[in-house]
Amino acid sequence: MNNTSLKGWQYDWDDTATEILNSGYHTIIAGTTGSGKSTMLDTFLYNLCQCEPGFRNFDVIDLKRVSVMDWKTFPHCQKYATTKEEAESVLEQAIKLMNSIYKDMERQNLKESPYGYHYIIIDECADLVTESKKAKDMIIKLGRLGRAAHVVVILCTQAPSRKVLSADLVLNFNGRLALRCSDSIESRQIIGESGAEFLPRYGQGLYKSPKFMKVVKVDINLTPPENIDSLRNHWKSTEKPKKNLIARLLGK
Repeated sequence: MNNTSLKGWQYDWDDTATEILNSGYHTIIAGTTGSGKSTMLDTFLYNLCQCEPGFRNFDVIDLKRVSVMDWKTFPHCQKYATTKEEAESVLEQAIKLMNSIYKDMERQNLKESPYGYHYIIIDECADLVTESKKAKDMIIKLGRLGRAAHVVVILCTQAPSRKVLSADLVLNFNGRLALRCSDSIESRQIIGESGAEFLPRYGQGLYKSPKFMKVVKVDINLTPPENIDSLRNHWKSTEKPKKNLIARLLGK
């Protein structure tokens, strides 16, 4: 891909977020600092939190303690980890949840989870996967086995190097979204081809998934803060479900 091919298919990030939510693709969102990752996460979580907490829930691993902290007050947010130890605990819980769902599917003779989705949102993953082999191995396991159980990993980084996005880590991540990259090497590391190095500094990305025959260009839309506040206030005034998905399946 070169800079002229960026005039191809146009897609909207709001629609892309909806596709990721509905498809259950494990997804990578990566690009340089300031290229729009936080904005994209806001839009993704805004779409996610339109649904009842019992249908779509999420855990956050936020070692930077910046990008997604505003979402931890939503009832959809089950765990919010800010340290490596807390992150490992969240991933262990996710694997227990996945195994419990598979046991329940086996009892019911089902090939796909009858429950809603549970998302593990990791922002920023670089330090976690390079400093904790335990955490990296659990992310790989979730990537390999989680989709049919509707346990989905959203992996974000501003350091899309081979060291961070290693082949074994990203093998089962079918959703790939590249924001502006420093060079073609980083672009290929995310979406398998060059092109993201030609994107504007902010406002666009390149998305690749099994749905499309080729990489599509995505416009990044800002979710107005007042919309997020309004949604937060809605859920504050709504009675929380007595037990969430994790609690029901793990017997808590």
